Amino acid sequence: MQQQQGNQDFTPVPWPRMYPKTFNSNFKNLAGYGCKSTFLCFEVERWEDGSVLDYQNGVFRNQLDPGHAELCFIEWFHEKVLFPDEVRCPDAQYHVTWYISWSPCFECAEQVAGFLNEHENVDLSISAARLYLCEDEDEQGLQDLVAAGAKVAMMAPEDFEYCWDNFVYNGGRDFTYWKNVRRNYGRLQEKLDEILWYEFPLARPLTSQDLHLSLGLSAPSEGGKFVYTGTFLKPGPVSRSAAPAPGPRAMQQQQGNQDFTPVPWPRMYPKTFNSNFKNLAGYGCKSTFLCFEVERWEDGSVLDYQNGVFRNQLDPGHAELCFIEWFHEKVLFPDEVRCPDAQYHVTWYISWSPCFECAEQVAGFLNEHENVDLSISAARLYLCEDEDKQGLQDLVAAGAKVAMMAPEDFEYCWDNFVYNGGRDFTYWKNVRRNYGRLQEKLDEILWD
Repeated sequence: MQQQQGNQDFTPVPWPRMYPKTFNSNFKNLAGYGCKSTFLCFEVERWEDGSVLDYQNGVFRNQLDPGHAELCFIEWFHEKVLFPDEVRCPDAQYHVTWYISWSPCFECAEQVAGFLNEHENVDLSISAARLYLCEDEDEQGLQDLVAAGAKVAMMAPEDFEYCWDNFVYNGGRDFTYWKNVRRNYGRLQEKLDEILWYEFPLARPLTSQDLHLSLGLSAPSEGGKFVYTGTFLKPGPVSRSAAPAPGPRAMQQQQGNQDFTPVPWPRMYPKTFNSNFKNLAGYGCKSTFLCFEVERWEDGSVLDYQNGVFRNQLDPGHAELCFIEWFHEKVLFPDEVRCPDAQYHVTWYISWSPCFECAEQVAGFLNEHENVDLSISAARLYLCEDEDKQGLQDLVAAGAKVAMMAPEDFEYCWDNFVYNGGRDFTYWKNVRRNYGRLQEKLDEILWD
């Protein structure tokens, strides 16, 4: 129609809502039920400076071009939201929620994961009515979505009602649950858990504290409701008026907490570790993950120990800067009081060596705080610009110890920073040879 009318903007256009027959034919979570086409209900919130500045919602379905509903959304979101009039809002954070009739196929999942890796100011929560598992690689696609930071779950009964109220021309009629809707949800969620986590089963279920920390929260939200699904606690339902799974700062702002200091995760999932820490050439996601340990020493004794995991965030930026801000606010100056006699021993295990800008800021921090010593072990070298080498040299000049992660370091991280379910660490092929090659390259940078 756009072509016919002479409008050369061929960006997919969402429906405002769908009709009840369309919803009932595509979203019921019954075995062997529903049409093959995918329908995607979405919500987008644009946040700046702790406030929601814009809200949009709608419905996409499969189209001939660009294809599946997920790709229609991505194209629309890129053209109409991220870059309206070819201008990007540099300080905006986007919280996106999908309620989708089928979980993404492998091809769509890979494209969406790539989009998330390229746009760290976008977080995505996906709730699917049913699982699309026609090929083995479809399971890999779901795992890759999670590794890229997406939150993936099945639609709970309350989610179906929420969609009926907000995405369906319902004529004011109340939503009616179908038989076994909750039982089917539990069965599907258990299957999804197996795909995402049961390859490395947890030694214990995640607690609500674990979940909140993994989302960047220090405490449960007031009045928050949780639904136990067998292996972890799922916030239910995922949307309502709240932004879905934002980064630590946005989540704290949303809940009225004015402390915007980044909050570390307690651990990461096996897929995240394996996707980011293997020291293989050309392997891994672009985002940086940083596992840290902090020891506070006084009078020759360790008085305090903390550890956790940071990843890149929109603000303050790369994982290294997240750690520095957290360490400054929560460790060096808790309650704005400094421990004058304390010595801090900090260890990082990091998926990429620091870029030049991060290295310079960390070096400056070390020069300002002589009671802090830092040891950095990196899985891979980040050397996109010549100045990245200079950054590593400046870190050493500031007193940091910089090395590559040895095979034993990967095992240590697996044991101490991963929900490994009691599984032993498995070394990949050439892990020690790659370590030697990378360490030799680092030695050339630092000492030759």
